[in-house]
Amino acid sequence: MLSPLLFVLALCMLLIMPPSALGQSRSPQLEEPSGASAHMALNIDDDSGEITIEMVTSEFTFADGMSTAGPCKEIVAPGYEQSSVPGEPQLPIYVGLVGAPPSGNISIEIRSMESVTLTGNMNICPAPLAAAQPDAGGVTPFVEEPTAPAPDVYALDAFYPQQSAVISELGFMRSQRLARFTLYPFQVDHVTGQLIYHRFMRVAIRFSEGVTQTSGESAVEDEAFERVMRGLLLNYNAARNWRGFPLTGQEVTAWTPPADAYRVWVSQTGIYRLTYDELVAAGFPVDLVDPTQLRMMYNGQEIAIRIVGQQPDGGLGPDSAILFYGEAPKERFAPANVYWLSLQPSQEGLDRSAESGGRRMEEYSNNRAAQASSETMAVTQLHLEENSNYVSSLPMEPGFDHWYGRRITAVGAGLTGQQDIVMDLDPVSSGNVVARLQVALAGNVRGPHHLRILLNRTQIFEGYWEDRTYQTFETTFDHTLLQAGENTLRLQLVNDAPGQTVDMAYIDWAKLTYTRSLQAQDNHVDFTNRGPGNWKYSIATFDKNEVEAYDVTDPTKVRLVLGAVENGRFDFSDYQAAARHYIVSATANQLAPLAIEQANSTDLRATSTHVDYIMIAHPDLVDAIRPLADYRTRHGLNVMVVNLQDIYDQFNYGRASAQAIQDFLKYAYTNWPAPAVRFALLVGDGNYDPLGYLTTSEPSLLPPYLAMVDPDLGETAADNRYAAIVGDDLIPDLSIGRFPAKTPADVTAMVEKTMRYEQAPIDPNWNQGILFVADDLEGGGGAFQNFSNAIADGYIETNSGRLALVPEEYARTKLYLGAGCEDGAPAVQCRQEIVDAVNEGRLFVSYVGHGAKQYWAEEQIFNQDALFQLHNANRLPIMLAMTCLEGFFHESEANSDAFGEMIVRLPQNGAVASWSPTGFGLASGHDYLETGFFLGLFHQGLTTMGEATTFGKMHMMAHAPANKYDDLLDTFVLFGDPALTVRSAGREPVVDIQHQFLPILMRD
Repeated sequence: MLSPLLFVLALCMLLIMPPSALGQSRSPQLEEPSGASAHMALNIDDDSGEITIEMVTSEFTFADGMSTAGPCKEIVAPGYEQSSVPGEPQLPIYVGLVGAPPSGNISIEIRSMESVTLTGNMNICPAPLAAAQPDAGGVTPFVEEPTAPAPDVYALDAFYPQQSAVISELGFMRSQRLARFTLYPFQVDHVTGQLIYHRFMRVAIRFSEGVTQTSGESAVEDEAFERVMRGLLLNYNAARNWRGFPLTGQEVTAWTPPADAYRVWVSQTGIYRLTYDELVAAGFPVDLVDPTQLRMMYNGQEIAIRIVGQQPDGGLGPDSAILFYGEAPKERFAPANVYWLSLQPSQEGLDRSAESGGRRMEEYSNNRAAQASSETMAVTQLHLEENSNYVSSLPMEPGFDHWYGRRITAVGAGLTGQQDIVMDLDPVSSGNVVARLQVALAGNVRGPHHLRILLNRTQIFEGYWEDRTYQTFETTFDHTLLQAGENTLRLQLVNDAPGQTVDMAYIDWAKLTYTRSLQAQDNHVDFTNRGPGNWKYSIATFDKNEVEAYDVTDPTKVRLVLGAVENGRFDFSDYQAAARHYIVSATANQLAPLAIEQANSTDLRATSTHVDYIMIAHPDLVDAIRPLADYRTRHGLNVMVVNLQDIYDQFNYGRASAQAIQDFLKYAYTNWPAPAVRFALLVGDGNYDPLGYLTTSEPSLLPPYLAMVDPDLGETAADNRYAAIVGDDLIPDLSIGRFPAKTPADVTAMVEKTMRYEQAPIDPNWNQGILFVADDLEGGGGAFQNFSNAIADGYIETNSGRLALVPEEYARTKLYLGAGCEDGAPAVQCRQEIVDAVNEGRLFVSYVGHGAKQYWAEEQIFNQDALFQLHNANRLPIMLAMTCLEGFFHESEANSDAFGEMIVRLPQNGAVASWSPTGFGLASGHDYLETGFFLGLFHQGLTTMGEATTFGKMHMMAHAPANKYDDLLDTFVLFGDPALTVRSAGREPVVDIQHQFLPILMRD
């Protein structure tokens, strides 16, 4: 049985070129378009779920274009998008979104077509390349530029694209699986000069598995989600019955710390001593514990400890101490490592044998010592790394922390640039051995790089690599080049490539592996022996009598290797079947922890009821966010405030981690009672320097999710990833926002603004006013004022008639730079007009144009200084910043706040929320976001900021060319409460929207 549903794409331009011209073997005459129409019919088989789409493409015309290879032709087909792979032919396309069953394959096939072949020189322009331009007045324009035709496409005697219909899985949005299809009504062969124009296409989307109705708690969704799906999916009525979840990818395990556990914080690698006094100061019940039951855990596993100085009765006393081997943190967001001291029995992951108490270090004495061979040398490593430069785009690959040390710069043909690294070495062995050096660098300019490495003025290596890439080099050399004490490692860039004038690279790290003689330095030596066997070690130059040797090869089963000090030498022996790693040190060198504190973690594994809203707060901000939680609870949401440290405890064993936050949200979504969580609020500012490499950095309270998402900036904050928790995709599954607070007072200010905004009576004097601000065209980047007009004056077509995108009852104020307000540098008059309008009150303030972290436009038409002129406490707007970098909240330097976070954090005045970018972006992509935002609020019945911003992103994913603007899914963040109810929103949804109307001016 077929259920027909007709979608009429009413397009805004009519082509006056007669259809008969399409059959001629020449290019159609170029005509000025004035209007057009196309139709799409969609049928869904109720039994199989198969979707049949019939698309009629009316007429089209050509326009003159330009690539780097010269003049070319652009195909103008009103109402269609344009394909976007840089260098490949840019052709009109239609993009749509459908819902699919939760499992099985998805395919699309062409059932029939009516086509016309045009012959002649069909030189179609390649899609442009988007890139950041040189800084102009403090802003970095991100624009599309003509590019060269891709040889592998333009030189191929075949039609491009090979397939006129393609489909791919987009992922899951909560319980709804999504697929995006693209139809190409044109194909071109540049070798023959032919263009195929498909006037009619009938395609079928098929699902390999049945489309049985899903039932059960796992598919329960709220009405707001249904409104989002209704506004996005061509087959919503059928797809809503196919709800489910991915078969894999949802597995997240929570670790529960023992109920009586204490966190022990460490920052260095070595043997730690927890003294009796430190335990008492932390509140540890030293007088009540049975020391045999003491346990230490790391990463959920019990590790061996040693207890010294016990009382005659076995209890702990003033001379008692707990010794353990601790390691420095190795994770990007963790400035300290966490070990867990407890009385509870060991839990998962332990190999305890028959032990009844806690695991203890073995005290080992070699019973074959008499037969041991003397060893006077050992292998050691020196790792040298500086972290003084954060370069987010170097390399343009995931998996790097993007922190580097010094930069090598070579300026001038044939010249060199260099940096010296001083290495302070332990006593160097004089034996006949080799040393190994590893060096990691990243080139920071395109082109070849020529590296030379010199050690103490002797060249030991020469190597090459290309472009802005990361490269690790390794070489071995004669050990005699090393000397005890100071050694100089020189890294040189040789600027000798033809035509090259500048070369540049950053040093990441250098690692030297060498053989040392066994002598203590400052009563300490750390070494790895050279292999298995029965060895005797005699280590000189100790001036302390209390010296201990620990075998730390297995950090969970550290051994105390017994030995003795005599005449400044510490002697011990060991018999082992493999190489071992030892720490031999005076007990006075044992380390003290950074802190000891009782954990008191709240169990996050389960709740007794479903939770609508999770507020995750830094421990210092938990109390400040509770008034908002109570307010939301009174208004019908089930809210849970979660201490960020509890998340770290149970999803990363206590260490700070962005991944732990995502894992927790995924766990809560998957395991807590249905319906699943809808909203999440991150309470705390965060930055890209959580380890405090720079002395100018502020504390990072709640980490940004840093990801390689921006096509030019590279890594940036992508808080959307915290919300992408169903399946292995980037689609947000809940609405997320952030209060970028540095202090409890910041939280209180944002909470009070949020509640005041919602509780104030509706005032049509400002609740129905929207301020549209736009940049001029200096610096390129798009017709900003046209895009702004398209939002302000655009309309949608429904079966009931034409409706304005922004309803007519909303007053529109336009302040466009150079067209309505003064184009100055700085634009003082325009800035004052914006300030005055905001003070008068506007429901929304929309900005389209170039931007920087701290202001809009090169002329600074709105900047941070202007915020202190605002006195609009009872008329707080919502900011829609369709620009670049304005939401770059994760800047680490103190007093370098982004404009978007500052206007929301501002006490009393400013804005109640801001939808802001942490990266670059094209104005055409921003247009999809803002269009979707207003569609959701004004025509889909959405009421909250979180739902509207999510709809804006999904509108972009549903209609924009595949992959072109995917970065915006991640880079646009909501500063504010995602559950904020937007004033004057909530009108009944218009469910039969077919196409947004935009005057032709808006698409130029």
